[in-house]
Amino acid sequence: MGFSRNTEKSKKRVVTSSDEQTAVVLKEERRRWEALHPEILALIFVKIPLDEMVRSVPFVCKPWMEVVAGPYCWRDIDLQPWSECRVDGHAVDPVVKKLIRWSKCTVQRLSTFRIGESGFSAVANCGIYLKVLEIPNSGITDYMILKHIKPLPNLTLLDISDCANITAKGIEAFGTHCKSLIHLKRNMWNGPKPSTHLLDDSEAEIIANTMPNVQRLEFFYAQFKSE
Repeated sequence: MGFSRNTEKSKKRVVTSSDEQTAVVLKEERRRWEALHPEILALIFVKIPLDEMVRSVPFVCKPWMEVVAGPYCWRDIDLQPWSECRVDGHAVDPVVKKLIRWSKCTVQRLSTFRIGESGFSAVANCGIYLKVLEIPNSGITDYMILKHIKPLPNLTLLDISDCANITAKGIEAFGTHCKSLIHLKRNMWNGPKPSTHLLDDSEAEIIANTMPNVQRLEFFYAQFKSE
């Protein structure tokens, strides 16, 4: 009887010890997961579709929320799939501004349709960090570019395709400030507007005069003459 009681007590102690050890291990695993460097977590999160990452990941735990709202997830911002179905920049601009704010203005690539004046103003604040700017079908004008443009010395790719409100004057502003530009996209897939049906060499001349380092130029449906 005594042996049996001792054995039962021993078993109880073993079970209790095992449970405690399991709890400690699980706690340590959670702690190690939460203690991962934000940049490592960001490398995982950016593999998730952007919309799902913003709507789901931050609500898992506080550390994940802090990572999503931090700069590491927003070095490369691709909003084209989401922004393509938006009618104008009224919906796009607030999202662009929010993500740039989360990035601490360290965005290296921004790709979106239909950006407007306030969104473009936020983009200009990225300064030396921005290398790729793809803003096709946007409503920005020459006035907006001249008003908000800041030196973007590291910008290597610029896509202003189907930006009907940008003329040679706006292109000249980009050429003047973006000295590292090597790839320009100026594809006017929607065709010329009725009021601009005449041939015009001004854009080609501006590009030649202000963008000497361009190595690749996409100029579909341009209105310049063959000369």
